[in-house]
Amino acid sequence: MSIDYGHGEAYNDASKSYNERNYSDAFAKFMMLAEWGCVMSLPCLATMYFRGEWVAADPPQGLEMLERACSLGDPDSAYNLGALNRKGNYGVSIDLEKSRKYFLLAKELGIELDITPFI
Repeated sequence: MSIDYGHGEAYNDASKSYNERNYSDAFAKFMMLAEWGCVMSLPCLATMYFRGEWVAADPPQGLEMLERACSLGDPDSAYNLGALNRKGNYGVSIDLEKSRKYFLLAKELGIELDITPFI
């Protein structure tokens, strides 16, 4: 499956704001990109929700963003969901079966990382 990540210049601009720790600007830009359908913005928003960067920490909202990106075919989000369910970070309950499911989905979606140790 090929994903149209789109909005390259706007995404790069949002990433620049994030890397410069201008979180309010980055959040607004990533949110706008998400509304435009830019899949790559969703994991960035998830990170901001998990870490409480500019917004109040909200792990359930972070999970929702990752799940949305995963449902749109993003292999990195599937991998990250696998890792979260394996380790139990950010208040996510450890669920090894769910973790395995996400790692296998990441492989199916074309992740380049080795998932063998996790399945």
